[in-house]
Parts: sequence; structure tokens; C-alpha cells
Amino acid sequence: MHCSLESILETLKQKKQTLALGTNLSSKAFILAKAFFELKKNLLVLCPNQDAAHELCLNLDIFCRKTVSSKSILEHFPTWDMSPYSSISSSIKTRLKRIRVLSSIIDNSEPKIIVTTIDAAFQSTIPKDLFLKYSLSLSASNKTPLSQPELISHLAQIGYYRVDTVEDCGTFSLKGNLLDVFVPQHDFPARVEFCGNEVEKIRFFEPSTQRTLQNSLINSIVVTPAREVLINNQTKSTLRERIKIHADESEIPRKIRDPVLLSIQDEIYSDHTDAWAPFAYEKPARFWDYLPDDLYIVWDEHEQCIMAWEGFLTEQKTLEIEAKNHGLILPDVSSLYGRPDELSFSKTILCFEKLEILNSDFYSNTTQHCISIQTNLDLTRREKHSFSEQENTIRGWLKEGFKILIVSSTQTQLERICFLLKERSLVYQIGDVRDAKANTMNFWGVAHTKKHLQNDLQLKIGLDYKPLQTCLLKT
Repeated sequence: MHCSLESILETLKQKKQTLALGTNLSSKAFILAKAFFELKKNLLVLCPNQDAAHELCLNLDIFCRKTVSSKSILEHFPTWDMSPYSSISSSIKTRLKRIRVLSSIIDNSEPKIIVTTIDAAFQSTIPKDLFLKYSLSLSASNKTPLSQPELISHLAQIGYYRVDTVEDCGTFSLKGNLLDVFVPQHDFPARVEFCGNEVEKIRFFEPSTQRTLQNSLINSIVVTPAREVLINNQTKSTLRERIKIHADESEIPRKIRDPVLLSIQDEIYSDHTDAWAPFAYEKPARFWDYLPDDLYIVWDEHEQCIMAWEGFLTEQKTLEIEAKNHGLILPDVSSLYGRPDELSFSKTILCFEKLEILNSDFYSNTTQHCISIQTNLDLTRREKHSFSEQENTIRGWLKEGFKILIVSSTQTQLERICFLLKERSLVYQIGDVRDAKANTMNFWGVAHTKKHLQNDLQLKIGLDYKPLQTCLLKT
């Protein structure tokens, strides 16, 4: 069925499972943004891999940011950049970003678009109830239930490192009546001023200068755990027992096992600690357990997602064997990653797929409404963006094989636009609209009014307060 964007949204409002065929990256992002603002529900978007999730987020950011702050509604929950069974540990940045997203979802103050992959969503993590239990809320004019020694102990117990000067996320410093702490869910560290046990002020500061930021006074802050796997008084006994059993069953020598057990007793985090959730917790959680009930699932190429997941599991099982041969103490793949059996189509509302799967029995049996997006008539857009903001999108469109037709109302303005293109090393050609449609050149600048573009997708880009009409022509 060949439908307009309005038809797609109307179908989604009726909670019918919708299959969108032939969509490109920008179209997916545009439809998702529109659906999100129309439905006002949480959307979980499952992508085949990390790169696809990242690219989709970049495009979603463009379509969301002019309506509201995209930072408040768009979340990317990443998978680890290195396999847990690799000798190289995953980056701290990825670890902290995962914590930040968990915290944001628990907050649940407004609907969100959450983009992730199956392997990221089903990796074992800290149970939600423990995450909430360990989180400490500090509010101005209120007393903290902890004394200073207890506060220092609590921060250490939930994964923060004590340092002299707070510059990195996941660290804290307590000097006199000043607590500096850098929690994962904020871009800047916070400085909490105490008078005894009472919080007087909470402000953010610039870590490079240690100076408080102007207009950064806030009423409260929640200090969440800084790690998904915590080694503390409540977990280390279980950790030691389970790791000892696992090491003995895997025939790992005591000269490798005992130093690990000793580091746990001393509450020292090793390179592979973040993969120990099945050892640390009685019932490890999955990302899925943090998500709200009022949730719709969107698949970015369902079959590709499942194939990527199965390939991922196969690769991890191979790496698991190699890790054991190298004496690494890690849980088996089946316990570290759950099976996505619960990801049924009961909450699925939209699937993006390539045209090749049109005759797939799977979709013909489960999808109630099928939409093919093959020309620009399928979509409309009337939002403004500056040229510099749109540059990455333009490059993405070119990479995907679009023709981009830039139309201005005057020759002078067109020349100014061409100067900006040349400055960014974007190759273009000036000509007539009809020439642009017939030619193989992918980037055209045309001095015409928009009346020539009535049958094509039009996007407005703001250029120095003057509108710039952009038309996409699919090759």
C-alpha cells in the first residue's frame, strides 16, 4: 500500500502493527520522531548493530531538537565496545553511558525514544531495586541521613573513586563542608555545600577550572551507582563464593583464582568486573527490566536484528572458550546474556524493512498494515535548521544515494549557498530542476522558486534568517 505520512500515523494511533518497506535512514528517523510526538508513548527501537543505532540517533536528534530538547527524550543505550570475553576491557565512557541511560529511564518523568540493540538490552546488569536502593538523593535545605564518614563509605560502596580533585565522571572528593561528585547522568560535576548534615547549596562546576558555573544552582541531585556491578559489603561474599566455584569447575589454577578472590575481599575492581553481574546478584536484571510498561517496540529490520543477535552469540561462545584458556574468570554466555524470547510482537507497533522481505511469511502472518515508502510523496516536512547543523545530514543523504536539490529564490542567495558548500568540500552543480532530475549528479543548486517542487519532499533549512528550500530526489 502506498500511503502518506498521515496514513502511517493514523495506523499507529490505532495500535496496528505497521510494516514500512523501502525506508532509508532519514525517513526512518523522520517517521519515528513524528510517531513519538503523536503517540506520546515510550518507543524502544531495536537496531541490528551498534553502528546502525548510532546513525539512527544522529538522524533522530535532527528531527527532534527543534521541537524539544532532544537530550531529554532521546536515549542511546550502548552495547560494550569490546566483548566481555576479550582481554581488553570496555571503555569507561561506555560503562558510564549505560548507567546514565538506566538512571534516565528510572526517572520516567516523560516519554522517551530509546535506541539500542538486542545484545545491549539483554546483557546482565544491576537489579532495578538495588539501583534504587543505592541511589542517594541530596536536596537543598534538607538534612542528609548520612554523616560525613558514612557518606564517604556509601559513595565508595556504589562504585565511586575518591580523588583529590574531581575531573572525571565516577569520582568524588570531600573536603571540609564541600562534596564534589561527578555522577553519570550529568555533563558537569556537582558541588554540594553542607552546614553540618544539612545541604545548603548544590551547583555544577567546570572540572578544568574547578569554578562553579553561572546559573547552575539546582534544588536537588540524585547520586546513582557508578557501576553496573558493585563490589561492596553486600555483594563481595556472594561474589567470592560463586567465582571460586566457577573457577574450580573451569579448572582455573589457584595462582590465577586466589589473587582475584583477594581483590574482591579488598573491594578492588578489575578489568572484567563489569561482566560479573551473574556472580554478584541473585537475579541479575536486563535492560528490559528497567523499561516502563507503556512501551511500544520498533524494529529496524527485524530479520537483520535476529541474525545479528545469533551471530553475536556464536562469536561470544567462541571468545568464551579462548578466555577460559587464558585463565579469565567470566560467567558463561548463557548467564551473561538472556534469550530475547519475551520480545514477542505483542508490543511491536512498527517494523522498518527492506523491500526484499515483502513476501516474507513471518510478516504476512503478523503485520496488519503494510506501507511502502518509495517516493518523496510519502513524506512531508516543514521544519527549519541552520546550514551548519544540516551538514552531517546532507553528507548522510549523499552517502545513501539521494539526489539533493537546493533551491533558492535568488541567484545571489544561491551563490552564497554554493560558497558554503565549497567551503565544506561538498561537490555540487548548478543547473535547472529538470536537468537535476535527469542527470546522475547527486548535488544540484538551482535558482528557482519552490513551485517546481510541488511533487517532491521539501525540507526548510534556515540560512541567515532566509529560507532555503531543499528537495530530496531518490535515485
